[in-house]
Amino acid sequence: MNKSIKALRYFVKLELAAKTADEKITQGNAICMAMLNNSSYFIDPVNPTIAELQLITDNLEAALIAAVNAGNTQKAALANAEAMYDITADRMGFYVQSIADSDLEHSLQIIQAAAMDTRKARAKTPIPNAIEEINAIYTNVTGTILVKWKGTKYARFFNIYISNAPNGEWKLIATTPKRKTLIENLQSGMRYYIKVFVAGTNGISPESPTASCIAA
Repeated sequence: MNKSIKALRYFVKLELAAKTADEKITQGNAICMAMLNNSSYFIDPVNPTIAELQLITDNLEAALIAAVNAGNTQKAALANAEAMYDITADRMGFYVQSIADSDLEHSLQIIQAAAMDTRKARAKTPIPNAIEEINAIYTNVTGTILVKWKGTKYARFFNIYISNAPNGEWKLIATTPKRKTLIENLQSGMRYYIKVFVAGTNGISPESPTASCIAA
């Protein structure tokens, strides 16, 4: 039986903040040319229009030329032209992203067809594995049990559950980011059963083995 493959989502990456005005002019011209040549992907209404982005790119180029060896007025005009380019290129990036998101199977090709760089969706952090080793330790401190366990990958914190019978009702007694905890306020001389679950960014692990100990 063929297994279905989940399509990866790709994202537009413009990196405008890292680009010089020269690089933005090159980028804008490339985007406009590519989108015109691949118009089957980019059907109306394109917002902003390709013509609008081309005009803004041409204005930036003119402002850059005028600002060379020029005074403050021309430099201010260049800054304004660059800001307008950033706004318009961002809008075009959002438009291309919307087209790519409508066809995830071809999202990489769609973004590349607009001469835009891409990045993959960040992979989800796996659900943590269950703790394999847990120890409940007699403390000599009245009403307490010390619990220690080995950590596991992708853990954010640990949920510790306690019961007074192996198949009894389990109660959440503590939550900690550490790999040990001192359980207090227990009935001295009573045996308790303890297990730990690992909480990660994207889920909770299966339960650990059960440890048991008599409270001091």
